Amino acid sequence: MKLSTAFLTTLLASSVCVTSSPLAVPDAADLVGDIDSLNAALALLKNYEATHLQKRDAVVEKRAPSLLNNSFTQSIINSIITSLKNSGLITSTIQYILSDPTLKADTLTIVTELLQAGVLSPAEVAALASNLT
Repeated sequence: MKLSTAFLTTLLASSVCVTSSPLAVPDAADLVGDIDSLNAALALLKNYEATHLQKRDAVVEKRAPSLLNNSFTQSIINSIITSLKNSGLITSTIQYILSDPTLKADTLTIVTELLQAGVLSPAEVAALASNLT
């Protein structure tokens, strides 16, 4: 196919017209609409995040008892407590737990279970109590 001079001139003239046309500037009303749609999308994202966190927390709460009652987990906990007891660090570990405000709420239950399991003797519990006061 041969390109004629008239065709090339028409092609050049049309490309010049297209490139020299002004860009479309959005109105302020269009920008407000875009902001509204962005706010709506952000609200949907926050709603999804909250729902996802609730579902995740529900799954964790459902699984937590089975993880703690697992015999493998119990054997690990028992070996850690026995190692702490044999090394003489159990008293300082429990004192640390008692001094931490976030862990203090569950400490009474933990010490009671250790006492019932025979890991701690009543004398050791009395020594812990005397060190705290």
